[in-house]
Amino acid sequence: MTKSTGPRTPPLLAAVGLVAIVSTSNAQSVRYGATPLAFPDQFVPRAMNSSRTIAGSYGSYEDGTEAAVWSSGVLTRLGSSGARYAGLEHINERGDAVGTRSDTGSNEPIRYAAGVLEPLAAPPAQDWGVTGINNDGVICGIGYDSHGLPSAMLWIDGNPVPLAPYQLAKANAINNRGEVAGTRLIQLQAVVWRPDGTLLELQRGDNLWDPRFINDAGLVAGDNGPNPILWDPQGQAREIIIPDHQWGSVAGLDRFGHVYGQAPRDDTSQYEAWMFDGVEAHILNDLVDGEWGRFVRVWAVSPLGELIVATDAGDYVLLTPVPGPASAWTLLACACCLLPRRRARTIPPAHTL
Repeated sequence: MTKSTGPRTPPLLAAVGLVAIVSTSNAQSVRYGATPLAFPDQFVPRAMNSSRTIAGSYGSYEDGTEAAVWSSGVLTRLGSSGARYAGLEHINERGDAVGTRSDTGSNEPIRYAAGVLEPLAAPPAQDWGVTGINNDGVICGIGYDSHGLPSAMLWIDGNPVPLAPYQLAKANAINNRGEVAGTRLIQLQAVVWRPDGTLLELQRGDNLWDPRFINDAGLVAGDNGPNPILWDPQGQAREIIIPDHQWGSVAGLDRFGHVYGQAPRDDTSQYEAWMFDGVEAHILNDLVDGEWGRFVRVWAVSPLGELIVATDAGDYVLLTPVPGPASAWTLLACACCLLPRRRARTIPPAHTL
């Protein structure tokens, strides 16, 4: 039998792993600086990259919405690609973003790239959800038929490629290695599809665990009934316990393996935003100096762990990590690794199950 030595770890992934390890070792010192965000009243942020370019929507249900991008204090309204409602939900480091448009309640996928907002080609479906875009511009999403049954999909250079043809599956997130986290519904199995066609089955529990985010180190975060879950790159699960809260939902995962979300309190049912530092969960208000009101929701998480949170008064606040001296250099190293660069792109094949 030939022993497999496994794939060689690229320098970028080694750097990401080093940063994640050092960050976890300094987890107890993580705190945040807070800055109020003066968004226009009708702008809703949904995603943020490391340059603090924020993708979202502008408008209202009554008047319609359009895709929008906010950067350096300037809001750019992009229109709705011919529909009554449109919005962007995910953004990569190059500033490309994806989302959906809708007229009648059925969503269609859209992409914003090179200054142009346009619909994405897609096979016939009753409804579409776009769930991620990586730095190569590969997009993942889910198409639903008239019975609500899902099919997983990739878009490569704007062209749709079935991720799991003829099978019930959801593609929930994609990383810069081309790995896709999702669920095979026939087996009720959380999985990671890899570009080489192999499949990693994530450890399962009593409930249908729903992976929702995957970072470049292969960590996966998702929901499982009462408590969030963090899977390691080998697929082993760890339950995230949020003390004094009924349950929690995941809203983001950064490059350091920190997980973010919101949860209602046991005693009041009021929501509070939280973060998991690799060791334990913390209420975000406890990690920020000053009076900002109660942070009730995490709206966006950048790869570097910057957050857009909402307060109970309806205000938006940017939370920026204030690392200890030992981790400041690793934060800088990670920022350098995130810089877009020209390189050969590995095109994921059409995966089969």
